[in-house]
Amino acid sequence: MSGDSPSRLGVREVGALLNESAQADAVGHDRPVEGIPAIDGGEDVNLPVQLSLMDDLRLHCRKLFLKHHEVHAHIGAHAFEKNVTQRLWINVELWVPFAQSTPSADQLHEVVDYDFVRAEVAARLAQGHIELQETLCDDLAARLLAHPGVRAVRLSTSKPDVYPDCETVGVEVFRLKPDFNAQP
Repeated sequence: MSGDSPSRLGVREVGALLNESAQADAVGHDRPVEGIPAIDGGEDVNLPVQLSLMDDLRLHCRKLFLKHHEVHAHIGAHAFEKNVTQRLWINVELWVPFAQSTPSADQLHEVVDYDFVRAEVAARLAQGHIELQETLCDDLAARLLAHPGVRAVRLSTSKPDVYPDCETVGVEVFRLKPDFNAQP
């Protein structure tokens, strides 16, 4: 991470970053943005800025995602869930530093491949019945984070067919590599 030293951004970059951050999901780990005066659209000046974890990821990483991946899984703690498969929706976001995700030759081997995510999901589900979505989320996040190019993972699972009075029930985790340092 950027540590205690603030990054230097121009006013337009700060405004764009703050607008994007305001619209993004809050994950915690935020540090306050300090020293931002009212911006009247005038000159571009350098301001010291304390970035949140998510801002740092957005500035230094590419986000890859797999949305609403539907699989059939043996999952559930209740008796009626034990010997059947049920629909499971999986959403994955991976943050990969630009240095490890910017291809120079437009070749698949230069980036993190989406097939890697699907293969890890399939491999974990093939291990057999899982009692809790929490267990599955933690296991999948650990598997995805083990990839050398991945710095952070947000992953959710949800079961859409459990209750008739809600769209889905689920769990979400956010994990970061212990040695995280998004900036080059």
